[in-house]
Amino acid sequence: MKKTVLLFFCISMLMCLTGSDWLFAQKQGQALIDSLHEKLSVSREDEGKVKLLSALSEALLWSNPDSAMFYAKMQLHLAEMSGWKTYVSEAQARVADAYLHLGNYKQASIEARNAIVTAEASGDKFWIGSAYIECALICVQQGNYVEATEYYYMALKKAEELNDKLATTKQLKSNAYSGIGNVYQCQRHGEEALKNYFVGLKIDSELNHRIAMAGGYNNIANVYADQHKYQEAIVYYNRALTLNREALNKQWEAFNHYNIGSVFQILGSYQDALHSFNEAIKIGEEIKDKTCIASGLTGAGGIYIKLKNYPEAGRLLEKALALVKETGNAEIIRDTYEQLAILDSALGNWRSAFENRKQFIVYRDSIVNQENIQKLTQNQMQYEFDKKEVLSKEEAKLQRNIRNVSFAGIGVLLLFTLVVVRQRNTVRKGKERSDELLLNILPSETAEELKATGVAKAKDFEMVTVMFTDFRNFSQLSKQMNAQQLVNEINYCYSAFDNIISKYGIEKIKTIGDSYMCAGGLPVPNKTHAFDVVSAAIEMRDFMLEERRKREAEGRIFFEIKIGIHTGPVVAGIVGIKKFAYDIWGDTVNLASRMESADEAGKINISEATYNLVKDKFSCSHRGKIAAKNMGEVDMYFVERIL
Repeated sequence: MKKTVLLFFCISMLMCLTGSDWLFAQKQGQALIDSLHEKLSVSREDEGKVKLLSALSEALLWSNPDSAMFYAKMQLHLAEMSGWKTYVSEAQARVADAYLHLGNYKQASIEARNAIVTAEASGDKFWIGSAYIECALICVQQGNYVEATEYYYMALKKAEELNDKLATTKQLKSNAYSGIGNVYQCQRHGEEALKNYFVGLKIDSELNHRIAMAGGYNNIANVYADQHKYQEAIVYYNRALTLNREALNKQWEAFNHYNIGSVFQILGSYQDALHSFNEAIKIGEEIKDKTCIASGLTGAGGIYIKLKNYPEAGRLLEKALALVKETGNAEIIRDTYEQLAILDSALGNWRSAFENRKQFIVYRDSIVNQENIQKLTQNQMQYEFDKKEVLSKEEAKLQRNIRNVSFAGIGVLLLFTLVVVRQRNTVRKGKERSDELLLNILPSETAEELKATGVAKAKDFEMVTVMFTDFRNFSQLSKQMNAQQLVNEINYCYSAFDNIISKYGIEKIKTIGDSYMCAGGLPVPNKTHAFDVVSAAIEMRDFMLEERRKREAEGRIFFEIKIGIHTGPVVAGIVGIKKFAYDIWGDTVNLASRMESADEAGKINISEATYNLVKDKFSCSHRGKIAAKNMGEVDMYFVERIL
């Protein structure tokens, strides 16, 4: 199971943003640290000391974050005493870096935001952009991906406002592109992530920033691993590992070992994977880094589950969970809960497995969800629009310079400009509205494909779980309500259903009258779709039973729900040329519908295919073979409760 850990690969991008960049071009590792200590001891100039303290903090960040904190705070004190706002902002970012390495995200966030305030007060666009990058890094670690992209695009805008060819400006752009790539990778948008990573890597290669290049290699390898291109992933991981060893970047080296171990685990080379995870733990303990240790422990725990050494797996995973809860790293917490659920299932501890599985889903959905993806897309579109607006302002400036040529021409020009601006605003507002509507009716991946190419290709999904719901005696009950009451009742139920399936990452397909259809395992395939859909069905059933209880007590009309579920292959795509609709087809859909038709009110009826996937997690009763229209007799089961 491949996992992505981004912290130290992101932080590294800041390394080349400071005035100490020239030092890294000449020296590395302990030799650099010794040289900086020597220079600091003889420096008599306050500004020179500030720069040296910054360089020392930066050099020690990877091997000794406590010492890095000490020198960063010295730098901050001296800069504040001297009243140099730019250096104060830099020092605050250094302190935030140190807190981030020590796993104190809350304090890191405070220092980073202070750095933004100070930088904005100084008016230095470069350091404003750098402070934005720092805040984005912290947001990523806390799982606040939408906010992170906002900061990254703000940093990118600052870099473009500088409009020069300095290495520092180029590096600021590289940091932003690489950070945006990280966020897209977390949201499982591999191709978009690669596009941004390669832009950043190209800039780093031109500047020969080897440490930043190592981070780029690692992140590209992560995407290749997610895409099952394991040989390419190993090549890029090893490139990163070589550069990190040369630079003595211990955290980077630890996470390279961890990621290589993840690939070995997927390939079934468990001993090689265990060796790599143990290397990550060893380095993490050496540098007292909780995030490195926790990730290595989680990886090793997963291997011991594979080797059926359950006591050792449990010990490592519990230790990992305790450590990572101190840091608040959402991704590692998610992965640790997932491994604990797998362990409890193997031991037959079903209740504990269910609780850990719920926690896994909570953290998974906090990281990857449709709303995040939509907002990321909106951030990107807003950035592209703002770029065009800047270009428009430049054009307007040029036109204003022409006005002295002809007084008569200025009237024509102003009229033309007014028309153009109005047209652009109209187009912009229309585009924003159409994008908003498109994302509301289509999965974001499908919407992006449609916008980019004008068409969205149909896709085959080997295994998804489809659910249909219906209300018993709906036609008779609807005659007892007026039109508005009926619409209000259906909207009330369907809104509750929408909220329930959103918790489990299930895609709503459509509603037809009183029939509600949804599916798990698409548009992004996963292995939990059967569990997710059945869990959602239980919540829907319980919601409707509770509504029935309340309404019976009040003497009001109530609906009784029927739910049918089946698992199998489907084809998914867009139909029509007007009022686009994302839909699915195949025998799986038909049989899921038959499951609902053969259900009883207040029950959940599942097929044998779904039962075989969830029988270890839910208590089910076999109904025997029951006739399904046009499909003969089919084995069916009632889901009673979770085990």
